[in-house]
Amino acid sequence: MMRKVLFTILSIAIAFFVMLAFEFANSFFFPLPETLDRMNLDAVRAFAQTLPASAYILVLLGWFFGSCAAGWALSRYVPTATIVHVLLIGGLLTLNGVLNNLMLMHPLWVNLLGLPLFVIGTYAGYIAAQRYEHR
Repeated sequence: MMRKVLFTILSIAIAFFVMLAFEFANSFFFPLPETLDRMNLDAVRAFAQTLPASAYILVLLGWFFGSCAAGWALSRYVPTATIVHVLLIGGLLTLNGVLNNLMLMHPLWVNLLGLPLFVIGTYAGYIAAQRYEHR
């Protein structure tokens, strides 16, 4: 039981690390202005609303691949992990995405396309781990 809890926490941390890596890469294409007060949520929201649609491509890819990595890690290293457990992690990541979107006010299309990616990604990671195991 303790192993399952630890790997659940670790898999969520892996998801956040992968998402952060994609968002870090995105910051090279769409850097924050030097004059932007990063502690001012309204200023950050205003900047985010000026970004073109292409600025969200790496963000959405990060959400998918981060979730995929979490589902794969949990499925691979906890043999008793079930699809329900993996999808629960997808649900937790989706909840985090909802909170993030409420804070930053991403465009509606990002929410509609992006939020399902968390569950789809964890499921894809689960399937990939199962196929890897059966080789």
